[in-house]
Amino acid sequence: MSTLLRFPPVYTAVPWSAIADAAWTTASGSGKRGVRRAAEMLEERYHDRRALLTDSGTSALTLALRMSTSGTPPSNIVALPGYACPDVATAAIGAGFRIVLYDVDQDTLEPITASVRRCLQQGATHLVVAHLYGRLVNVTPFAAMAMEFGATLIEDAAQSAWGLHQRARGPNIAPFAVVSFGRGKGVNAGGGGALLMHAAVVGADPLPPVSASSAWKSLVVTAAAELLSAPWLYAIPAAVPALGVGQTVYHDPQPARSMSAPCVRLLRNALEQENSVAAARRVHAARYRAALATNRALLFAEGDGSTDGALRFPVRLEREPSPTLARLGVSRSYPRTLLDYPAVQRHLTSTPDDLTGSRQLAASTYTLPTHSRIDEPTRDAILRQLRLGDGQR
Repeated sequence: MSTLLRFPPVYTAVPWSAIADAAWTTASGSGKRGVRRAAEMLEERYHDRRALLTDSGTSALTLALRMSTSGTPPSNIVALPGYACPDVATAAIGAGFRIVLYDVDQDTLEPITASVRRCLQQGATHLVVAHLYGRLVNVTPFAAMAMEFGATLIEDAAQSAWGLHQRARGPNIAPFAVVSFGRGKGVNAGGGGALLMHAAVVGADPLPPVSASSAWKSLVVTAAAELLSAPWLYAIPAAVPALGVGQTVYHDPQPARSMSAPCVRLLRNALEQENSVAAARRVHAARYRAALATNRALLFAEGDGSTDGALRFPVRLEREPSPTLARLGVSRSYPRTLLDYPAVQRHLTSTPDDLTGSRQLAASTYTLPTHSRIDEPTRDAILRQLRLGDGQR
C-alpha cells in the first residue's frame, strides 16, 4: 500500500498557513536556511545536546546505534522492549545489530528490571528504553545498570510528547536520544525525527537529502491527513481497511536521510506551539482518568514524579472496541510483541525467557485520543461507550 494512502490518526493539528508556507519553502528551494534554526530550537530545549535532523525517528535510532558502536557488527547486541513500535527493531536491523528482548510491566508500561538485567548478562552492548504514549520511564536505574555492564543507553523518546520527569524535559539522561515528528507524535511536522547527542559525541557524516518527490509526497500526506482529521471526517478513512488507519506494521530498513524541507518548516511551527498543544492533551487525559477512576481495571498506574505528555491515553480492554469507538479514534497500537514479527525473530540471539507482560499489553492495551481536534462531546461519547461496558474487563 502506498504511503500516500495511509492516514494515521491525528494527534496535533497543523495550521493550513504552515502547510502553505512549507509548500512555498519547498518550491522555492529555500529550505536549507531553516535547518540550522530548527536544530537550534531543539538544542535550546536540551542545553547539553546537539541535534541532527533526520527523515524519521527510525533513521535517528539507526544512527544512534551506529555512532555508539565499537568492534565488529556481529559483536553488537541491542536489548529492546518486547512491547514497542516495530520501528525500533527496524532501526536495530538497519544498523546491523542482533537483538535480545526484555519484558515490559503490564501495569506501568516500564521495563522490568530483572528482565533488562538478564539481557545485559547475556551480552547486550546497547540498551534502548522507550517512553510510550507520553508516559516517561524513570531512566535513572537503567542508566546505572547499563553503566555496570559497560553498555550504551539510548532513549527512544519518539513518543515522549515532551513530557517531564521530575521537572526535567525527557529525555535527559542517556548519551543518545531519539525524537520523532510524525503525525502520531506530540510535535507534528508531518514527518522527520532527530538524534540528540551530548556535546562530546563525535558528529555524524552529513546525511544525503530526501528526493524532491518524497518531500512533496510527505507534504501531500500531511495536507490530506489534516483534511480528514476532524472527528466527523475521520470516520471515513477509519472505515476503509485498505487505508491502514492506525495500523502498526513492520517496515524494512531504509537508508537514513536528512529531514525534508517541508518537514523542517513544519517543525519550526510545531515547536512554537508545543506548550499549548501539550497542555490541551493533558486536559483530555485528566478528564479520562477522572471519569474512569471507578473502574481501576481499565487504568494503568500513574507515573512517579512525571508530568505525562499525554500523547494518547492508554486503557486495558478485554476485546476489540466496537465500530463506534473505532470511528472515534480508539485503537490498539501494538497488537503483537516484537517476538511475533518474523523479521525480528531472524535477528534474535536467543528466545526470551519470559514476555508475559509484553504479551498481556499487546492483547489488551488500547488508547484513547487526546489530540487537539477532540472536543468535549467526542470525549464524552468515548467515555459513555466505555461506561456501557464496550470492551471493558
